[in-house]
This record gives sequence, structure tokens and C-alpha cells, in this order.
Amino acid sequence: MMKIKTCITLYIFIFFTGLILSCKSTEHLLEEIEPEPLPAPLSMLTFENVEAETPEILHLNFCLDLHNTALHDAELLFQHPTLMINGFPADETLFSIELPEDETLTKQERRNIPLRLSFRASEYEKRHQQDFDEYGLVLTVPVQYVFADAAVSTFPSAEALFPRVRKPDFIITTIKIMQAELINTRLKVSLQIDNPNHFPVELTSFNYELYGDGRFWSEGEEKNILKIPAKESAGIDVFLTMNFTNMRRNVLNQVIAMTEVRYRFKGNADVETGTEHLPRFTMDFEQEGYSEVLR
Repeated sequence: MMKIKTCITLYIFIFFTGLILSCKSTEHLLEEIEPEPLPAPLSMLTFENVEAETPEILHLNFCLDLHNTALHDAELLFQHPTLMINGFPADETLFSIELPEDETLTKQERRNIPLRLSFRASEYEKRHQQDFDEYGLVLTVPVQYVFADAAVSTFPSAEALFPRVRKPDFIITTIKIMQAELINTRLKVSLQIDNPNHFPVELTSFNYELYGDGRFWSEGEEKNILKIPAKESAGIDVFLTMNFTNMRRNVLNQVIAMTEVRYRFKGNADVETGTEHLPRFTMDFEQEGYSEVLR
């Protein structure tokens, strides 16, 4: 009888031991085959290029690469972007960017979205920084992936580096009366043109009007003018003719008698820079001041 009880006890022990080992083996197997969680959603921002027609407003093109790595659809929320300019936070009034709305990425979908940033460069230079030669802009566009049971925030950013382009400055140094007649008087106007850029520029043409003491004197046009080295100045003489056919004789006498004139010189010029994002542009200029009148 004792032997039978011992055998039964031994069988029960072996049965439960095998059952426990079997459960542990199954649990270990489940741990081995359980898939690893997918990586977090990925967002990447890439700077592509700069486009501009004048130095005042620049358009920067970016590409936003979004990847929903999850097995569930995600709604995309584009939050307020931030912009750093040469290491300093940019005022919101200096730039604008249009972000998409109501975007959804299906499970494991990847999509590229173009973004265009408009930057008011002339306003920035006027209000914040004047003496610098290169722009360094860092744009950050926060993107939130919203799932049914969770939300994941990403902060893609990209840096854009490009040269600053500035307009040349026109200054009249002297006005010389070359010839005085009853009808026509020829003038030689000497100009100094300053290039504030750290690269050479070329003036290919410009149109101008000259006013003396508030009165229109003459106008003209120049072609293939001159090249101006980086951070230097160049001089040019332009020759104008004042026609007094429809003016009183005393106007001519006043011009001839002048030793100094209060002038206004205005017009527009075509400038070539050689830069990639703004190889050429047309600028308006208007210069007022006093100049010595020579004979």
C-alpha cells in the first residue's frame, strides 16, 4: 500500500514539474517571437535653395520629409515654426511660411512636402543687424504625429547659408559746367559708386534724372558702365545737356553763377553680382545733397 502511494506521489510530482517547465518554455518562446516596437515617426527638413528678384525679400525653399513608421494612421499637426538669423531669434514680422493643413499619413507612409519661407531681409538689416556679409538661417518646423492612443512630437530643422547682397551707393562728388550757351549747357557729373558687398559687382546700365535746386535739369542713360571690386569704390563721369529753350534767361544765369548746388539724383540701375541666388537685379536709387559747381 505504501508503495502505491509513493508511486502516485511521484507521478503527480513529475506531472506538475513537466507542466511548469512546459509553461516556462512557452513563455520564453513567446518572448522570443514577440516583435520589437517600431521606431518613432521620422521628420527631416532639408534646405534646397534661395530665390530672389531684389535684395529686399528672399524666398527660401525647403523640403519636409515625413515618415509614419507605425502600423496605424497618423494625423499631422504643424505647429508654429521658429527662425534663427545669425544666431538670434527672428521677429515673427520678418518672415512668413505657409504650412499644410489636415494632413494624414497612413501606416508606414512616407511623404515629401515643399515649404517656402519668405524673409524680409531689408527689414532685418534695418532693425537688427547692419555690418555682416553672410546669412545663416536655421528654420525649425515642429510636427506632431497624432495616433488614436498617443501623440509624438518631432522638431526637424535645417540651416541655410548664403551671401548677403546689398545695393551699391551712388554719390555725386562734383558737378562741372563744361559749356554755357544761350540754349544748351553741358554738365559733367562725377559719381562715386560704393560697393558694400564682399564680392565684386558690375553695373551694366542705369537711367537717371538730375535736379538742381528743386528744378529738373537733365536726364540720361549709361550702358556697360564699370566693375566695382569688393568693399571698394569706383568713379564714373556722366555728361548731360541742359536745354534752356523753354526756360527764362535768368535760369541759365543762375546756373552759370552757382558755386554750390543742392542736387537730387534719381533713377534705376541694373546690377550683376555673380551670386547664385541673386545673380542680377534692378535697383532704384535717389541721392540728395550738396555739390561743388566747377567750371
